[in-house]
Amino acid sequence: MKKLLAILTFLLAPTLAFGATYVGNITASGVTCKTTQACVTATLDNTPGFADASATITLSGTFVATLQYEVSADGGQTFTSVGSATAPGATTVAVAANQILQVRASSYTSGTVAVTILTSTAAISGSTGAMTLISQQVVSTPSSTITFSGIPGSHSDLMLTIRGSGADSGLLTNMGIQFNGDVAADYDYTFASGSGTTVSAFSASAVTNMYAGSLPGATATAGSSGQAVVYIVGYAGTSLDKNLTVDNGWLETQGTTTTYFKRGVFGQWRSTAAITSVTVLNQSGSNFNAGTRFTLYALN
Repeated sequence: MKKLLAILTFLLAPTLAFGATYVGNITASGVTCKTTQACVTATLDNTPGFADASATITLSGTFVATLQYEVSADGGQTFTSVGSATAPGATTVAVAANQILQVRASSYTSGTVAVTILTSTAAISGSTGAMTLISQQVVSTPSSTITFSGIPGSHSDLMLTIRGSGADSGLLTNMGIQFNGDVAADYDYTFASGSGTTVSAFSASAVTNMYAGSLPGATATAGSSGQAVVYIVGYAGTSLDKNLTVDNGWLETQGTTTTYFKRGVFGQWRSTAAITSVTVLNQSGSNFNAGTRFTLYALN
């Protein structure tokens, strides 16, 4: 009986819908997306339990063009049509088991097609609602900072996931984090790093942002991406300074194991204020590349 009740509770509990937003303009046509401004592309999540199931494509503006909605299940080698449009409006298409969704102009005469793609994920089922998506930002135009503002104080902890790469001229891009727009020297951090068979560590005190891990840079092997998971425990409290931990990894040159990195970070913000905004920055001032994804969750 207990087992049956547990199963019924799981099946009848609400499902949280996760998703990402991609935006861009189309002002040209092309047989493929190699033509500049012929496409707006979305990278679909296939993580088990978090896979994108559908996407809503919204077209706006004044234009004369024919738009093709296409998906790929093999990383972009081949595409299958899931619809088309010649006028402004919204359409929802199925994207399950695919890796890429693209809106491509097969013909173009004039105007600007403003495209918004909103993916939707059947992410977590359960009665506890233990994880809540606050916001996801996917870089469409390279940018040096990403900010999450207006964070509600009604949860216990925060988790920020990052996946992508940077435009720094070297092999890596270093990330930093600031809270509540504080740019003063109010941060401290330490990290341990492993690469190949080498282990090292570093610490910094009274700096203007906390190191939050690294991603591959411009001279890393093409297509390489890194990821980081940032935990902020007790972010809404007002009696203690705020801490974070980061679990981070990335590869710089595929095949050269001395450039394979795994890092763990602990940092502290010298403030007891509740965290209402989080800014992730490229410490060099360069940009995060298009397609780099930042997702903020609340944990209860």
